[in-house]
Amino acid sequence: MRTFRQLVVLFLALTGASCTVASRTAVIEGLRLAVTPEQTRVHIGEGFRVKYTLTNASAADIEACYTFKDGYDLWGTKGVRQNINTVDHPICIATFALSAGESISWTEVIDLPDVGEGPAAFTGWVQVALPRSCGEHGCDQRVVRGARHTLHVARPLQQP
Repeated sequence: MRTFRQLVVLFLALTGASCTVASRTAVIEGLRLAVTPEQTRVHIGEGFRVKYTLTNASAADIEACYTFKDGYDLWGTKGVRQNINTVDHPICIATFALSAGESISWTEVIDLPDVGEGPAAFTGWVQVALPRSCGEHGCDQRVVRGARHTLHVARPLQQP
């Protein structure tokens, strides 16, 4: 049995498998996300604009892809709503490359679901993967989250 373990360790060392996993994790963990709602007072049923800015905070260049680009969690006085990806190994939907210190930004319009009037906690996020981690069953992805913001949810502008 000891010989088998030694062979497995030797195989991993020669193929660099453990280093590959560690370097993939380190690359993705170098990404930072800022998510900024353009307004903090929002109305149920109305769209509000949110700016997503993804930054490469590492010293290395990153080539990656989005597997889900506009995720969010919204906790209100009446419930929780999310825009999520339920696929555990999603595919790349768009690739990007960021040099060290470089950022990319985009804006999404989110239709505010009824989470109740009053304060609501909003957090935006994206899922990213390294294209070389993708295979026939999709990609190994990571979630990169922005900071939490407090929104003030008001009743709809026009009552039915």
